[in-house]
Amino acid sequence: MKRNKIFVILACLCLLFTATSCSNKKIKTIRGLVTKVEANVDTLKSMTLSTSDGDKIFSLGGVRFNEGVMMEGDSIIVDFINGKHDTARALVVTVLPKTPHYVDLSKKDTTGEVKTAPASEVKMFK
Repeated sequence: MKRNKIFVILACLCLLFTATSCSNKKIKTIRGLVTKVEANVDTLKSMTLSTSDGDKIFSLGGVRFNEGVMMEGDSIIVDFINGKHDTARALVVTVLPKTPHYVDLSKKDTTGEVKTAPASEVKMFK
């Protein structure tokens, strides 16, 4: 009889912990421009993302990066969940590539003069 009571109590506690630990946090996605990145030595702590809805602060603990690490001025997509206070917890950060700038080398300007330093002013190391 005593073992049955202990078993029932343990089963109820397990169910209670299971029910309360299942949070209804939904993964959200947002797109914006990185305006500020906070780092401590070599660890990224947080970032501020500017969106059409305003600025949003993300915690970067345990985040995964796609297409490299973001820097200020990069456009990114962030998959996140709501965190404590006004800081969201970033899960995946995808950096969007910038548009490439192509240089057309077939059009050479031969009218200009090539400017170089005089040989007498160049100091060579020996």
